[in-house]
Amino acid sequence: MSTTSGFWAHLGISIETADAREVVLRMDVPEALTTPFDTVHGGVLATLLDTALAVAIARRLESPDRIATHALQVSFVAFTSSRVLRCRARVASLRRSVA
Repeated sequence: MSTTSGFWAHLGISIETADAREVVLRMDVPEALTTPFDTVHGGVLATLLDTALAVAIARRLESPDRIATHALQVSFVAFTSSRVLRCRARVASLRRSVA
């Protein structure tokens, strides 16, 4: 899995740690991804979550296998203005077509 894509760089995402159990992504939030209220946009938070889940799953698959999110529901409970975010993800269940 390549982590050097323009998408990751544009969003400021990098892998901080990754092992067989979990992955931690770090995001240095660019100014352009904040709201007029100086908080991180909710879509950015959802993207970080989706990306962390994808990395955790991809680390458990054979290299030719591909993954795609087929459903993502995020309930926001608070705002953040922190410009350094971390998202920890681990695979709870991995089946043939759904993780």
